[in-house]
Amino acid sequence: MSSDKSWRVFASVLVVMLGLCSATAHAIEIDAIWIGGGGNNLWSNRSNWDCGCVPCNQDPVEFNVIIPAGVGTVQYDLAVGDCELKRLALGNNST
Repeated sequence: MSSDKSWRVFASVLVVMLGLCSATAHAIEIDAIWIGGGGNNLWSNRSNWDCGCVPCNQDPVEFNVIIPAGVGTVQYDLAVGDCELKRLALGNNST
């Protein structure tokens, strides 16, 4: 292989690798809907959510939390600052 051709192959591979390294990571968005099936009103009870998980962003997962109208009070019982959400939607008469 000539040195000119080797250089072009090397440069092409380098461009592809740099492109892959600089690609933007995309978050995975999950809707978590309160269903209240856990026998209490605690946020930390995974049985209260349709996803069977406690909604709290963890890279690369981001949660869109939906608490439908009329479910009453949901008690957020995680430590302050321990959890971030992408979006929180509260229905009428939900707190």
